[in-house]
Amino acid sequence: MERAIVTEGLTKIYKSGKRQTEAVRDLTLEVKRGEVFGFIGPNGAGKSTTIKMLLSILYPTSGRAWIFGLDARSPDSRKKVGYLPENPRFYDYLSGEEFLRFVGMLAGLSGAKLERKVESLLRYVGIYDARKRKLRKYSKGMIQRIGLAQALMGDPDLIILDEPTSGLDPLGRKLTLDLIRSLRSRGKTIFFSTHILKDVEEIANRVGILYKGKLLKVFSLDEERRGSGDYQIEIENAGIDLLAAAEKLAEPSKKNENRITFIVKEDSLFDFLEIVRDKGGEIVSMARKKRNLEEIFLETIGKG
Repeated sequence: MERAIVTEGLTKIYKSGKRQTEAVRDLTLEVKRGEVFGFIGPNGAGKSTTIKMLLSILYPTSGRAWIFGLDARSPDSRKKVGYLPENPRFYDYLSGEEFLRFVGMLAGLSGAKLERKVESLLRYVGIYDARKRKLRKYSKGMIQRIGLAQALMGDPDLIILDEPTSGLDPLGRKLTLDLIRSLRSRGKTIFFSTHILKDVEEIANRVGILYKGKLLKVFSLDEERRGSGDYQIEIENAGIDLLAAAEKLAEPSKKNENRITFIVKEDSLFDFLEIVRDKGGEIVSMARKKRNLEEIFLETIGKG
C-alpha cells in the first residue's frame, strides 16, 4: 500500500544559549494512504512540532520526512496537503465567503470555477448560511469548519489537522468528527493530532502515541483493543460462597439484580469457571473484554 507519510529519525532540538530542549526525538513513522491516523499525546509531547516539520514550517535538527514519496522540504510535496493548525487565526474582517475566495485565488482558481468551489466547500462544511457573516462573529466551531474548508480548497490527498476538536462544545466536536468521517469515505488520508482520546476511538484506524518527544507505540486500534487477556463474565445465582471464592481470582465490576459481572484474567479463567460450576452459579455471558484507548495510553506511557 502506498504511504502518505514517512519519517526516519526525525528530531528537533531547540537551543537557547547553553540550554537544549529535545522536542521530538528520533521519530520514525509510516502513515498509509487512505487511513485516519490519530497522533496522540499530552500537551507538550511534541505533536505540533512534528506536524510543523512535516510541513517544513520547522526544519528538523536531524532526520527526514517524505509526503507521498516527495521530500517534505520540497514545495511540491505540499501541493497534495491541506492543513488546519491548532487555534487558527484568519483575516477576521473578511466574511466566510470572502476568505475562501481569497484562499482559492492563492490556489490558482479564478472566475466561475472559483465561485463554484467556494460555494461547494461552504455547503460541505455546513456554514453556507453564514457565508456573508464576518469571521470575527463566527463561533469557535464555525472557525474550525471554515478552517477545514480552506484546507480542502486544493482538493488535497492528505489532510493534516492539529487538535481539530480542542475547545469545541459537544455539537461542534460532533460536526467536526462527522466531516472527518466524510473525508475518510472519499478516500482522503487524515493525520490528526489530539489529546482527546474519545475522538480517536471514534474515527481512527491506527494510532501513534507520542510522549516527551518520543514515539512509544504505533498500532491498529481495533487489533489492540481486542488484545486484552481479560474476560468479562456475567454470572447469575451467585451465592455468598461463590462470591467469596470468585473474588480471590476475579474482580467484580457490575451488579444487576441477581446477576454480577466479573473481570477474569486469562490465566485464572479455568479455575474461575470451575468455582462457578461447583458453587451452583450460571454463566449468562462470556466475552473478551475490550480495552479502551485510555487504558492502552496509560499503560504505554507508564512503560515509556
